Amino acid sequence: MIHRRCWSRSAQIEKPSERIAMPMPFRNRPAGGNGRSATGRAGQAATVAQIQRRAGAGAGFAASPADTRSNDSRPSEGQAVPMLHRLLAGVGLLLLLSAAQTAEIRVMTWNIEGGDASPEVIAQRVGQALAEVGPVAVLVLQELVEQEQVEAAAGAGGFRHWAMSDFSPPVHITGAWHKSLEVAILSRLPIEAVAEWDTTGPRPDGDRYPPRTSAPGRPTDSLRLKQDTGDPPPARGFLRVDLANGWRIYGVHWKSSGGQDCTAEDRESARVREIQAAGLAADAADALDQGRTLMIAGDFNIQAPGRVLRVGTDPQQDCAPTAGTCQGICGPGGRDGYDDSIALLLGIGSSARLLSDALDSTYVLRRFPGGAIDHILVAGPQAAGFSATTTPPVNGKRWHGADHRPVLTRWNDDR
Repeated sequence: MIHRRCWSRSAQIEKPSERIAMPMPFRNRPAGGNGRSATGRAGQAATVAQIQRRAGAGAGFAASPADTRSNDSRPSEGQAVPMLHRLLAGVGLLLLLSAAQTAEIRVMTWNIEGGDASPEVIAQRVGQALAEVGPVAVLVLQELVEQEQVEAAAGAGGFRHWAMSDFSPPVHITGAWHKSLEVAILSRLPIEAVAEWDTTGPRPDGDRYPPRTSAPGRPTDSLRLKQDTGDPPPARGFLRVDLANGWRIYGVHWKSSGGQDCTAEDRESARVREIQAAGLAADAADALDQGRTLMIAGDFNIQAPGRVLRVGTDPQQDCAPTAGTCQGICGPGGRDGYDDSIALLLGIGSSARLLSDALDSTYVLRRFPGGAIDHILVAGPQAAGFSATTTPPVNGKRWHGADHRPVLTRWNDDR
């Protein structure tokens, strides 16, 4: 049974010096609580010239037609990629010229499947990926295990700023890379603040290892979440960065599903995802109250609401499969599923949008029918400026070495 206690009580996020209270359920928040103030809009406005000066490069800040190009002729992993780096630099120069006319910022999230990959392989995957889809201003990565991998990815993509989570003990402690998975956020825009919700280990704010320090030396705050759920916290929380343009970016990698719908195992995985979503939603709702534009990006390991029966649309409905099937679960017409994790995020404010709700499958092996399991969700004053997401085509069982395709979106102040 998936518990709903956490949706009817209060969730709090506590920093060392402050506490944030968020009434639940989130779907009943007042309509004015989505940060649509004139002050918030003015505070988040940024001209192209300001963005370029802060980022030090034009790459990722203009339109690119490369989102749907094929990767048939990519080189094999292990080859040197200086030519790719020069190509990216050249493309960045061209984009710098067009950025003067179009205020556009491109963002990409990608499960890079890097648990057992060397930093050199990570650099090659990032270089090849960006050579295909074009430069991006913000890159959110999942399934990395060590800082050297993130540094290699940043170098290959030309990102001056990055942050990495510290959810789990390192591999030499856990003994297996899949028990040490982390997320990272790489940006051409300066990162002004970094925080994480680290739920692992015996300490209230996570394990006994201090959070990593992001480049260039930005400390990471530990967030404490108090939820009266009656359940243990999930193994992975979220990574959060505040960018110089006023955006707040969340990087997530939620509990995997195993691909089997409506089983006891999958219902337990759904319960964990809902707890992960509840913690994030509490923090995100506070960001909206501050007038921020926010983005939640990563591997959610669940399809969009309405795409498959197990995905719920109403957190107030405690749905459960009957007779071991997904048919006739509950809700109007028996169509509301038991996994309300994404529905909880969509309930943070009226401006919340799941940009990937109609996206094709992002898991290359297509074991998850019903569309993408990697997503980008936005909310706040500038949420309307983001485009629907895209994902590049794939041939074979891997996309540049990974079992997931990336998800891309563009923000334009003219939308």
